[in-house]
Amino acid sequence: MPTHVAETEQQGVGAAAKQVAEHASTLARLELELAGLELKQKAGALGAGVGLGIGAAIFSLYPVGFLLATAAVALSIVLHA
Repeated sequence: MPTHVAETEQQGVGAAAKQVAEHASTLARLELELAGLELKQKAGALGAGVGLGIGAAIFSLYPVGFLLATAAVALSIVLHA
């Protein structure tokens, strides 16, 4: 009874090992490319977060300045009385 032999089995173990090594190399290269893209995406998100944080810090200086100005006016009213 004849059996159907797959094409990769006819090539031999050496060719199959070479094919596995090529696939592993391709997989490793694609994983490194994906990691680089993810790192760029996270860096962009981090940059946006830092920019918003700096903007919030600068914006919070206005109420602090207003409170200091209010305290100065209140002290000048109390001390001149």
